[in-house]
Amino acid sequence: MTSDLDSTRPGPSERRHLRRYTVGFFLSMAAYLLVLFFGPSPQDLAGSPWQVPLALAPVVPVGFALATSVRFVRGLDEYQSRKILVALSIGFAVAMLTAVIVGFLDVVFEVPLPSWIIFVAGMTGWLAGAIATARR
Repeated sequence: MTSDLDSTRPGPSERRHLRRYTVGFFLSMAAYLLVLFFGPSPQDLAGSPWQVPLALAPVVPVGFALATSVRFVRGLDEYQSRKILVALSIGFAVAMLTAVIVGFLDVVFEVPLPSWIIFVAGMTGWLAGAIATARR
C-alpha cells in the first residue's frame, strides 16, 4: 500500500539542490573553457614570470567545480551520498593504479605516456562505479 504513495521523483527541495549544483558546475566549466581557450598561451610567455601562473590558471575554475561538487554531495541523503562516494572511490583506485602502471612503464620503456591517461582512467572508473552502484 505504501509503495503506491512512494515516489521516485525528486521533491521540490531536491530539485532546488540539483538546480543549484547544475548552475554552479556549468558556470565553473564555462569559466574553465574561457580560460583554457581564450586566455594567453603559457608558451607565448616563455621565460616570463607569468608563464607558470598562466599555465595553472585553468585550475582555478576547476577548484570552484570541486567546491560545488562537494557541496552537492554533502546535501544528499545517506543512501545517495553512499552510492556517489563508492563510485568516486572506485574511480580514485583506478586512477592511482593507472598512475603506478604508467610510472613503471616509463621506467622500463623510457617512453613518456600522456599524463591525461590517468585522468581518463579515473573518470572511466568513476563512471563504471556509478553504473555498478546504480544497478545494486
